Amino acid sequence: MCELNGSSFTPEAKGCEGHSLEKLHKRLCMEYSKALSAGHVPEKDHDVIEEYFASTERGIRLFDALDEKSTKFRYPIDRQIPVFREDTEINVLEMKNACDEAMGLLGTVIDVIARPSVYYGGP
Repeated sequence: MCELNGSSFTPEAKGCEGHSLEKLHKRLCMEYSKALSAGHVPEKDHDVIEEYFASTERGIRLFDALDEKSTKFRYPIDRQIPVFREDTEINVLEMKNACDEAMGLLGTVIDVIARPSVYYGGP
């Protein structure tokens, strides 16, 4: 999407998106809006993509409530102390569904920008 807009994407740079789902989501939304305004993506797909943005944002809030910096699952024990309380309940199906919805957003965005007439200037 950044290539389509002529912008660069360096999530590892200081102050950039990094591993923050919220920042990455905002950036994708911004880049999509720029592409839409410039006529690089068809208007007819806009409503579907906006629905995916909304459902993905709900999923991000769900994930962030449990593990905002995405470190608790990677490092479940910190200084010999578990980072989750023993009585913490996780609805795995809800988390899986949120992840699946996020994949829907990414798949739809890829489908929209990968059309030859849009992305490559061909037929």
